[in-house]
Amino acid sequence: MHSQINQIKIKQQIKNKTDNLKMRILKKVDLFGSPFAFEMGTGNDKMKTSFGGLLTLIIISVSLLYFGYLNYMFFEGNFQPKISAQQKRLTKNFSLPILPDLLWFDIRNLDTDETLMQKQKLLGQQFISYKAYLQQSDSKGNRVNDIQIPVDFCQNLITNNDQVDPNSQCLDFSSLSKDQAKFQVFAAYGFDTKIYIEVDAVCSGDLNTCLNSDLFDQYVFGDSASFIMTVKEEQFDSDQKKLDIKLVDLSWDLDPSLIQTSKVILQSTQTTVQSGFILQQQTKYLHFSDVNNNNNSYKTRDSTSTIKKSIIARFFISLSSTQYIQNIQYAQYPEILAQFASILNVLLLFGVLGAIIAKTDIYQYFIDFKLKEYYKLTAFKILRQQNEGIDKGDITSKENNIQDFKLTKDNIVKSLKELDEKDFNKELTKKFKVSFLERAFRSFIGVEKEDYMKKKRSNRDLYEALFFQASQSQDVFELQAEIMRIKKTLALILTPQQYAAIKCCGTSLNDQIPFLLQKSDNDDNNSNKVVPQTDKNSLIELGEIGSQVQLVNEKNFTHIELIDKIDYDEQYFQRQLDSFLQESEKGFINYDESSKRMNTRLLDCLYKTYGYYNKSSQSIDLQC
Repeated sequence: MHSQINQIKIKQQIKNKTDNLKMRILKKVDLFGSPFAFEMGTGNDKMKTSFGGLLTLIIISVSLLYFGYLNYMFFEGNFQPKISAQQKRLTKNFSLPILPDLLWFDIRNLDTDETLMQKQKLLGQQFISYKAYLQQSDSKGNRVNDIQIPVDFCQNLITNNDQVDPNSQCLDFSSLSKDQAKFQVFAAYGFDTKIYIEVDAVCSGDLNTCLNSDLFDQYVFGDSASFIMTVKEEQFDSDQKKLDIKLVDLSWDLDPSLIQTSKVILQSTQTTVQSGFILQQQTKYLHFSDVNNNNNSYKTRDSTSTIKKSIIARFFISLSSTQYIQNIQYAQYPEILAQFASILNVLLLFGVLGAIIAKTDIYQYFIDFKLKEYYKLTAFKILRQQNEGIDKGDITSKENNIQDFKLTKDNIVKSLKELDEKDFNKELTKKFKVSFLERAFRSFIGVEKEDYMKKKRSNRDLYEALFFQASQSQDVFELQAEIMRIKKTLALILTPQQYAAIKCCGTSLNDQIPFLLQKSDNDDNNSNKVVPQTDKNSLIELGEIGSQVQLVNEKNFTHIELIDKIDYDEQYFQRQLDSFLQESEKGFINYDESSKRMNTRLLDCLYKTYGYYNKSSQSIDLQC
């Protein structure tokens, strides 16, 4: 039985260690832990100012307006897409279908815009004829027999395209299969597909006489006659988000004494369009995008024996071995958010001004806080001078307007209330003529102890001292040094036994819960007096405390609880202060010499702080 219990305990210990290990691992990988920071009041980890609030409202307003503008531009499609293009050489065999309306051609009179084939039909006389062949190879790149392509008026071949000139000549690919009617480009070895178009002179007599006749000069070789080839290209229209047709005219001036050979190179483009609100959708287009006819050559008609004499011009149309790769990226909504975030970050740079103002206010807060909490004597001197209209220029002067009246609890509470309502920063900056820019600059650069000690004294000594004290209040090392001094002081006062007991002693939280501290109408009537603790008398058990509700009536408070109660119970604080002043009138007769000297020093400090004359303090050489 005992062994089973031990096994259960061992298993439980192993389980606890495993659970602890898991929790430690999870804590180590936590990316969202909150950093520790001091707060300036409950829930305020930053010093907030009215200027910072105004600046925030301006930044938020501008940001919202700009965000609305970006959304309007996005949903209206006013953002231009990002377009990138590069030319690459084909590394794989490539093919592209030949469409019937890819090109059309004829000799055209530039003055009348009349085509020669149309003019021949009207005159009933033939000057030239066209022949077209498809020169191609098999799938392995081996040359095969040419396929003749019929040539006819475009109006007889293409009826559903208004952009094609009906009076020009078009190629009839209707008799070719899909495998035949296509351009092929071989990356390595092979014969690339070409369309061969030949312009022949139709003469019944001597060829040279025919070519140099007036009719040929007028309709074929004249200044107003040119061979025009129109090629249909396609380019992507980013506004319409589709391919837009573009017609390119190529022209050649023919010569009766020369045989012209031209190579027309078509350029293919692969366009990839990416669009979508959040998720991208990709659309690809493969199309002709450009044409080049810079490669022209000429031979005299009498110098060649391999070319028919009747040929006026011939054209070789092929596909380029390079290809354009074009990527079009439309703006997505996350990009709009990113653009907004970048502008917002720029606007937030103005927050540096707010940070400077806040830092300045922190220093001013500590100056005000130091005066109200620690340097009360100086603060009350300032108040008395203002109330009496005195401005002697030196607040630190020991000349005080001493009042020879009785010091009471009501006078002290009234003075404290007046002190809390006063803004000493305004009074000090006005009196010593410290501008805002100077205060901001001081707060920005701070002040070192060595620099302060070496500083030349001036009529701003009081403000300089307070500013230095404010800077010390924010120095964590100075705070640590202050805590160490307090700890050493306590160590000298307390015995080891007392300190051990202090570590084990505690207080109750119930008395500090806000809803238990509601004031009742008859608090003062039902409350019992609390006798202060002295070295002679132990702490007297307390009955009903005035600011407590009935649930905590007749509760016995420890000494620590009574000390804490001074901070959160205003009525209890005033009663204890009043009790102290009443005991002072009796000369603290119920206290031993040590407590009496402590109380006398406190009383003398109160009289000096609140500007009253203490006759009993004349015989005692004590300082506050």
